Amino acid sequence: MCLFILYNSFANYYIRIGIFAGILACVLLFYVKDFVTSKHIKPSTHKNPLYILSIALNRKLLFFSLIALVQQGIQMTTTMSYSNQIIKSMGANDFFIGLSSVIYMSASVFFSWLAKHDLLRQVNRIKSIIFSLTCLIIYLVLYSQVNSVFLALVLQILPGITTGLCFTYLNSEAMSEVDEERQSTAMGVFQAIYAIGMSLFPIIASSIAKVSTIRVSYLYFAAFVMLAILLLYWYRFKTDRKHTNQK
Repeated sequence: MCLFILYNSFANYYIRIGIFAGILACVLLFYVKDFVTSKHIKPSTHKNPLYILSIALNRKLLFFSLIALVQQGIQMTTTMSYSNQIIKSMGANDFFIGLSSVIYMSASVFFSWLAKHDLLRQVNRIKSIIFSLTCLIIYLVLYSQVNSVFLALVLQILPGITTGLCFTYLNSEAMSEVDEERQSTAMGVFQAIYAIGMSLFPIIASSIAKVSTIRVSYLYFAAFVMLAILLLYWYRFKTDRKHTNQK
């Protein structure tokens, strides 16, 4: 009864959705717990905490976490935040602002599924990451100049490609050298590093906006993504040379 009264006290439709989603998540957690505990998990052979924490020094984990910092930080700042302000300034109502987010999320889900498809498994992951980051650069440059609501909605597909492909492959590459018993620690390191970008880039965007406009910050962000692509080319060159020397 108390939950029913609390639920009806919220006039905001989105808050009701949030409450429902939270309750559903709590219910599903019970099934996750049962599933995990039912598995026969082998005890760790390394009881030294320093061994577990040493995964934080893995170069490949740190490198791809840094690329994820740029990708996630910029996308959370632009696609999920300031892009809504820009499209609203063009006269879009709440429906089109919501539709903009739906298009982005739908594209993210689709390309995330596509990343695991046999068609893309044959493509080099670094090439796929570079391609998806290039899509992000195109998005940032075009969105900084866009004046059409319809075009702004279409452009939301591009960051969806980046999230679906790039983040999936970055996560996979970062964890590729991690043994099973240190995967949770490595994932924590990966998430902690890219979370820095989600705080850093909004600060950069607001600082640029004080002296110019939000749209100009998109061009600066495009330069950051270009730097990340150059780092990936350097990594690919170094890796290919290493494999050649081993042969």
